[in-house]
Amino acid sequence: MTASRPGVTIIPIHGHTPRIHDSAFIAPGCTIIGNVEIGADSSVWYNCVLRADVSRIVIGERSNIQDGSVVHCDPERPGDPDGAPCLIG
Repeated sequence: MTASRPGVTIIPIHGHTPRIHDSAFIAPGCTIIGNVEIGADSSVWYNCVLRADVSRIVIGERSNIQDGSVVHCDPERPGDPDGAPCLIG
């Protein structure tokens, strides 16, 4: 999981490194940050940013994120210890 991907910026933060299935397509120009998981046969297209610095982002199997999308989430807060993760697919 998380092989070298030319033209893709993968940034660990707060002890979390993105996990990308080997069969997923990540287009050049994308930035994947933090607690991100991208499932099998999924795709993230050109110039997307997936930033999971305060909660997690999960892109399920065979899902796709289209060109130029920005995906983020909300942190934990009183009464909501998990915050608002972004779960797609």
